[in-house]
Formats: sequence, C-alpha cells, structure tokens
Amino acid sequence: MRKFTLFLAALCCAITANAAVMIIDGIYYDVDLFDKTATVIKSPFFDNYSTLEGKIIIPANFVISGQTYSVTGIEDEAFHNAQKITSVAISNGITSIGANAFSACLLLDSVKVPASVTSIGEGAFSNNPALTHALFANSLEVIPDKMLYNCTSLASFTMPSALISIGEQAFAKCPSLKSIVLPDNVALVGKEAFKECLALHSLTIPASVALIDNEAFSECVSLKYIVCRVASPLAVNQQVFYHVDCPNVMLLVPNQSLEAYKAYSVWKNFAVKPLNYDIRFVVNGATAYSVSMEYGTPAADVKAEARLVEQQMAVPAGMVFKHWNPEITDVTVSHAYEAIIEPAATVTQCKIQFAVNGVPKASFLLNEGSPKADVEYLAEIFLDQVDMPADLEFKYWEPALAAVTDNQTYNAVYDYIDQNSYPVSFVINGETVFTVDLKYGTEDWVVEGYANAVANSAVYPEGMTFKDWDKYFDKVSGPETYTARLRPIGQGIDQITNDELRMTNKVLRNGQLFIERNGRTYNALGSEVQ
Repeated sequence: MRKFTLFLAALCCAITANAAVMIIDGIYYDVDLFDKTATVIKSPFFDNYSTLEGKIIIPANFVISGQTYSVTGIEDEAFHNAQKITSVAISNGITSIGANAFSACLLLDSVKVPASVTSIGEGAFSNNPALTHALFANSLEVIPDKMLYNCTSLASFTMPSALISIGEQAFAKCPSLKSIVLPDNVALVGKEAFKECLALHSLTIPASVALIDNEAFSECVSLKYIVCRVASPLAVNQQVFYHVDCPNVMLLVPNQSLEAYKAYSVWKNFAVKPLNYDIRFVVNGATAYSVSMEYGTPAADVKAEARLVEQQMAVPAGMVFKHWNPEITDVTVSHAYEAIIEPAATVTQCKIQFAVNGVPKASFLLNEGSPKADVEYLAEIFLDQVDMPADLEFKYWEPALAAVTDNQTYNAVYDYIDQNSYPVSFVINGETVFTVDLKYGTEDWVVEGYANAVANSAVYPEGMTFKDWDKYFDKVSGPETYTARLRPIGQGIDQITNDELRMTNKVLRNGQLFIERNGRTYNALGSEVQ
C-alpha cells in the first residue's frame, strides 16, 4: 500500500492555499492542489534521501483521498548524492528532469528514461561510478551538457535515433565506453563531448553531422577506427582529436570522397581508406554475384552471402562444390572468391562434432579441406544456441578450432563466472567514509570513479583539502583500502616553490613518515601534527 504524509508549513517549504509538500513511498513532492500536478523535490531535511535505497520508481501519478495528481517533473539536484539507490525507473508521463537530479549517486547502476521526457538538465546523471546501463527513449532529441559525465563504468550507450545534438562534456571521462555510433539525425557534437573516453575504440559519424566542436574526442587514446559518412570533409581543427594518435587511426570515408579527405588539413593526418569494397563470388570462371560491403564487415556476414550463392550455383553433373578460394575473411580489401568444384568421388566428408564439457550436443558434415572459417561459423551458431546456467560462461574450445582434415570433436569448456565481491574502502582523515562491494575483476578506472566521487563529496578538516590517494588504483582482486592524502588549503603541488621544497624534510619517527615544511610538521596524510 502506498504511504503518504502531508507536511505543514512549519516543517517544509512555504505552503500556500494551493500548494503543499507530500511524501509518498519515501519521495517528496511539491504538489499544486489547484492544477493537481506534482514535482519531485529534494528532501526538505537536507539528508540527501539517506534512507531511500535499492530500486526507486518515479510514478506518473498518485492518488490521495480519491484525487489523482500528475507528476510532471523532477527538480534540480532532487536525488543528488543519494548514496543507497541502485536503479531508477522514470514513468512515462514525466516531461522534465532537472540539472544534477541523479548525480553523485555512488551505487546507482541503471536508469530508464521514457519517451515523455523532453527536457533533461545539465549533469542529470553525472558522476555515477557504478552506472552501467542507461536507457533513453529513441524520441530524445537533445543530450544536455555533462549528462553522463564521469560515469566510469558505462561501457556502452545506444544513442536515441531522433538525437540531433550532443552537449558539452556529455560523455567526458567515461573511460569504459568502447564504441560510439552516432545516429543519422545528429548534427552537432559539442565541445569535449567524449573527452577522456580512454577505451573508445571505434566511432561512426553519420552524413548528418555538420559540426564537431573543440576537443570533442580529445584524449581518446585507444581510438583505432572512424567511419565518417559525411561526403565533404568536415571543417574541424586539430583540437578535436587532441592527444589522439591520428596516423594509427583508420579513417573510412565515402569512396567518392577519398581524395578530398586525403587533402584536408586535419583529416589527412589519419590513415584514410575507402569505406566500401567490392566482394565477388566467381563460379565456373564467371562472376555469379557481387556485393558492396563496408570495411570491417565480419567474415560470418560474407560467409552468409557465400552460402546463398552455394545454394543457387549450377554444378555440372558428377561434380560437387568443395570450398571457396581463398578462405573467406573479414572485409579489408576488394576480393574475388572462386568456387572450387571437384568430382564427387574425390571429395571426402568429415563429421565435425561439438560438445559441452565433454557431452556431445550437435554434429555437422563438412568437406575435407573446408577452411577454419567454416568451422568457426558453425561453432558460433552452436554457442548461440547452447542453453547454459547463468553462472557459467564459455572459456575456450579444446582442441582449438582448425581447418577440416578429418573427423573431429570440439569440446566447449565452460566454467563458473567468478561471482565474488570484495569491499573497497576509502579513508579520509583516519575515518572510513565509504565502502562499496565490487565484483572480482572490476576495472581500475571504475574504482577510480568511486574514489573521485568520494573525494568530491567528503568533508575535510578545517584548513585542509584533498591532495591525492595513497596508491594507484588496481583491478579488484580482493579487499582493498585507499587512503586520501590531504594538504593545507592554498598549498597545491604546483604552488610549492623551489625554496619551499628545499625547506621540506621527510623524517621517520617510530616507523611513520612525517613531513617538515616551513616550521610545521605534517603526517603522511597531510594533517598537521604537533
């Protein structure tokens, strides 16, 4: 049953004859009694919703004493720094989400935003180190500034198909983000939109893009592939790809635009190649089928086209199709594959069997001499159809997949997924201020994301501020504690002069490190001691 409370003016914000503040299922609403509408607001007691935990649902409406109230929006910073919520589902009907509404929620791992939301404020879901799933309706047209800034666990994001513009720093400092495909309607990519996306490997730019602003992809140090469908080279400056190893980034452009890109001042620094390649299938010396495919199209897709040709090719009596020459691979160049046809008597069929943890599950007949790619294709289909418990994952084939030379059984080795979680704690001024349980193998940049969020929200001793952490961040492999080192306010590392450095001494007392500077003594955490 839904619980609600009506607060009096003495306890809450100012309440007029037509307004009140209600709490329903632990969430506060500013209610317009005349219009019968409500807005989600901050906790009036400035506790950052400290008692709210787990999954929360923002309803489209609620009923009090027989009267229905429509929830229209979520105000700025409504759930900022709510430390215990893990997921957010916003109901269809809500139209606006305020700036920083769900920022710095350290355990928040998933959000779902419906089609009714047309306005999202700056930084609405920023600084959430645990966020891995963010689902937005395809109708969203504008991603605001810093919407998912510094979400260190976000490895993938599906851009809404109606998207027109991406704001400044919208995805900056998302070091787990691996691939970005901008949809066909996008016209603007804002300043520093994807800055410091350290794992970003591939990028697709549609023909609709008209502007990529300064440093949009700066410090994307893992970038290797860009597919750019814009016919005329975009006018970008060097800062867009600042600290990107451009000569080692393959830039794939429309075939007719190849020379224009090679001549343009910025784009010419990349390894420019045509986007499309001609793939031909030759039967009996003549091209039976030809198709244009984009660079990087996987061998499995090319093989699917080849199988259609195999089904329709005319083979002389007494002859059989054996294999394609050369072996079908991913698309990297234009290629002609020739059908090798031999007398039926010379073709030996081999039984290829697939097993799971030693138990045979399926078998196929392949011609002797069939390439490894054919075996891999069947193995991939087989794995897709294997129904395994959720706590198991595929590890490897035993033996390794190979070209067909004889009857062979391949065993798919599965093992338990490491489900262990370990406490990672952050200590400031001798006190553990935050602990989170992270799964074994969680990446170091995820741990760093939690650390950054803790450092930004911590309260420090008077006259002191954060300097750095006591050690580098590592992948999670067991319990770990990181301790913040502090420094006097106004005494940053870059502000210490050579004279001051000469006046700094490091001494050991009873096995502990102390720093003496300008007549004062500090411990290893930066706190002054007597």
